[in-house]
Amino acid sequence: MKIRFDWMQLVRLLVMVVAVAAVIYALEYLPASPLMWISVGVLILGFVMMLFAFRVAQRQQAARGKEASRTKRTKRS
Repeated sequence: MKIRFDWMQLVRLLVMVVAVAAVIYALEYLPASPLMWISVGVLILGFVMMLFAFRVAQRQQAARGKEASRTKRTKRS
């Protein structure tokens, strides 16, 4: 079984880690103001959307793998 490595998945994962670190930094060190809370909200929204994109990409990759194995089985028959 060949495992295909997707660089974009790694980039998404790194950006999610940076987003979490930015939220923690903002909550810890920035003065509490409406602008700070808006910034934290945008970072959290971006994190959730990237997580969603990560899951969608995983599901698409799994579907492609199932389709490829299905076509190999039908060709053998």
